[in-house]
Amino acid sequence: MIKLIATDLDGTLLHDDKSLPSGFPALANELKKRGIIFVAASGRQYANVYNTLLPYSEDFYIISDNGSINGKGKTVTSSYLMPPDKVDEILVGLEGVDGALPLICTAECGYYTNDDPVFIREMHRYYVKVANVGDKNVEPLTALRIRAEREDLIGKSASKIAVFCNGKANEINEKMPNIDGLKHFVSGADWVDFARTDVSKGTALAALLAELRVAPSDCLAFGDQFNDREMLELCGLSFVTANASEGMRKLFPVIKSNNDDGVTEKILSLI
Repeated sequence: MIKLIATDLDGTLLHDDKSLPSGFPALANELKKRGIIFVAASGRQYANVYNTLLPYSEDFYIISDNGSINGKGKTVTSSYLMPPDKVDEILVGLEGVDGALPLICTAECGYYTNDDPVFIREMHRYYVKVANVGDKNVEPLTALRIRAEREDLIGKSASKIAVFCNGKANEINEKMPNIDGLKHFVSGADWVDFARTDVSKGTALAALLAELRVAPSDCLAFGDQFNDREMLELCGLSFVTANASEGMRKLFPVIKSNNDDGVTEKILSLI
């Protein structure tokens, strides 16, 4: 019996235009009626996930920043932060990577310095609360390092660093600095994320299942990229959308694409 459903958002539940499937309201009501727990698991900022799923958000559990910031409804209940020295080490390493534009992510806000218009546009798709901390007299990465070092708000509360790659995530991911205790991974065509090696959507979901006393075998999960892999491997039944990365399509059963409402259709067929 399915007791909990966890799904990625971008490329999985959401259409390419970032809209919810037309059948989602009816599905959300049906899940609530049946007492099935719904978990939205995303690389997005917590506030963005909450806003994207309105007006149903208060009933949903949220795994955000790829497992770094988690909670239910508006309430964040757990955060897994990176050591401040690691934040600086990433920013130093990015100085040698062309086309990599970083965003320091905390539970409260995302901090950036580069004013590239494509970066700004795409950032606002996934992050509601952001702040430009740049200095016109200082190189963008240097300005971000200075701000991260000087302000405890950033230096002591960074959950991840999201790096915008403008459609070249797979290529630029290979050039990213390798830092002890951290991992970097593709989180969509445009983004590479840095996070702690012990944090993922899978670890966040495992902690939630333990809290709720739900067996992984009673869970259903959906995803499309490798940042979903641990979560999908944890659950008793998992699928990827037809638009998923080639590697993920080799690992898990494939359903219809996100634009064809694959997730909502599959859920309805199973419940």
